[in-house]
Amino acid sequence: VAPRAKMNQQRSRRFRTAKDAAEAIKKAQARGEDLPEEEPFDSNCITPGTEFMKKLSKQLEYFIIKKVSEDANWRDIQIVLSGHEVPGEGEHKIMEYIRTAKAQPDYNPNVRHCLYGLDADLIMLGLVSHDPHFALLREEVTFGPSKKKKSGRIEEQNFYLMHLSILREYLDLEFSALRDSLPFEYNLERIIDDFILLALFVGNDFLPHLPSLHIAEGALGLMFHVYKKILPLAGGYINDGGLMDMKRLEMVFNELTYFERDVFEDDSEDFKWLKGKQRVTIEKMERERKNKILVMTQKQREIYEQFKEFVDSDPQGPLDFPPDFNARDRKFVQDLAAELYLKSAITYHEHDEGKHIYVDVDDESDDEINERRTEVLARYEKAEVVDEDDLETIAEKEKKKYDEKFNEWKKEYYMNKMQLDVENSDHMDKIVGSYIEGLQWVLHYYYNGVASWGWFYPYHYSPKISDLHDLDRFDIKFELGTPFKPFEQLMGVLPEGSKKLLPEPFQFFMMDYNSPIKDFYPKDFELDQNGKKQGWEAVVKIPFIDEKRLIEALKSREDRLTEEEKERNGFGESFLFTYDSSINTLHESPLPGVFPSIRSHCKVESFHLPTLEGLKLVKGLCDGVQLGIKAMAGFPSLETISHTSAIMQHGVNVFNSES
Repeated sequence: VAPRAKMNQQRSRRFRTAKDAAEAIKKAQARGEDLPEEEPFDSNCITPGTEFMKKLSKQLEYFIIKKVSEDANWRDIQIVLSGHEVPGEGEHKIMEYIRTAKAQPDYNPNVRHCLYGLDADLIMLGLVSHDPHFALLREEVTFGPSKKKKSGRIEEQNFYLMHLSILREYLDLEFSALRDSLPFEYNLERIIDDFILLALFVGNDFLPHLPSLHIAEGALGLMFHVYKKILPLAGGYINDGGLMDMKRLEMVFNELTYFERDVFEDDSEDFKWLKGKQRVTIEKMERERKNKILVMTQKQREIYEQFKEFVDSDPQGPLDFPPDFNARDRKFVQDLAAELYLKSAITYHEHDEGKHIYVDVDDESDDEINERRTEVLARYEKAEVVDEDDLETIAEKEKKKYDEKFNEWKKEYYMNKMQLDVENSDHMDKIVGSYIEGLQWVLHYYYNGVASWGWFYPYHYSPKISDLHDLDRFDIKFELGTPFKPFEQLMGVLPEGSKKLLPEPFQFFMMDYNSPIKDFYPKDFELDQNGKKQGWEAVVKIPFIDEKRLIEALKSREDRLTEEEKERNGFGESFLFTYDSSINTLHESPLPGVFPSIRSHCKVESFHLPTLEGLKLVKGLCDGVQLGIKAMAGFPSLETISHTSAIMQHGVNVFNSES
């Protein structure tokens, strides 16, 4: 059974799968195709509490006992089976095991880990462990029709092994330039912790991504750029072993607000980006749209005269503007250069400790460009010269117009996506507070385990980045609570199309119009692509489960469950399997006629994690860990692998989706 925060994602995926399957059947029928008589395999049965999962646990137990009893390679190892009867996600059970083992005084700091799975969050969990000898194993994922006939032979399956030791070193290379600019100690383990937090902004299993931050569109690169910019000013790292520093986190969001405003300008008809190497300023666009008279200060008039003389002559070198210009005049230079199709660059001079602006002629000048330059110069020639105070007033008016349009843009987002009124401070506090709470919940889950079984993010979308401010006003506390029972989770994540996976007394709640929770199971619902490219990435807009209503409804029919169903609706324990030659018993086959019963030489006992009493979880690396050139054999390092490096644009095709 997963935490409630994960169940929302499970519910969305299962409802989407059911909708796609129903539509596929309709299309096949419309084409006159014959449908198979037997019912297709319902993959939703791979959910705790189903008969399938009960059979799977029995089969896994049989397999382990068979291997331990008959395969010499399995006799000197310990195998722990934590099945669907034990609450928790599989990968997080493994992480809890590693955390607990790492806290023990006899832990080997160079122990090797190999974790199997397809989920991308396994990369983050492996990094969170701060055990560098960590590898991920996953099978090759292929798309489209296969050119070769599938043999079904498992030995022909291709696998990939990802060494997190190399990823750790890549991250070190990415951020090592910070060593010289940080006023505090550069620490790769803390950098990795911050990276894990930043990666949450672009999407995870528990929270929606921040608006317009898509991995396929360079969101991680943007995160890296922002992080390198703010960290030297932040006074320390952002993520302290799963605990966020709100002030430093807010600095990241403040910097990301510039990106959000770029997105707004790109989306808004009034603020479209113009073609060319540089963007024309908001003020100029407003002037052109309303045919206002161009205005400039006396200083800017002098700058214009220099430009005019430069363009009308045959320049032997670039224009050089000194570093004593204020920000507005520097921007005037850059904007005028862009309008005149001139190249501009800001260069730092050590001798006068200032930034010079150089302007030069573009090599691509032609008659058409020269004609446009003449038009631009003529327009600036007619400009009205005003004093600095008047220009400040104009700038304030333009900023006010910009802010009004920006706020309207955000208002439309909240209303169209979530029917939220931005004027209602309680609504805004709730969505922002829930998102920040969610970030902290996920980090706690990654670093320490479940903070609350019942917590979940109650929206389909995240707040706008510019609304993530004053974060200290939120007092974040979690109550651990208890996990859902297996049938409660099934009722929370399954669509009506999978009702046969439920005990018969509970199928009523999905089917009957008199069901008190019928609204939990819509057959038709909206899919919002929300900027994503792939159909499977769409937001599935189905109602969130009301836990109280669900549990009350199920209690009304619990007495109709069979004894086997009541047992299946409870929790079990984990088991430890070891070889014991003194044991010689018959282990019955879980599938007679398919698998034989076997002689067991396997000891099976309840498994419990070692105690943490008097111990603390280890943050970062353990003492004695061997890295780089001293790393354990089989775990590569850039210090031992001959390699070259280059920074360049390189398109990558991931799951048939080009970057």
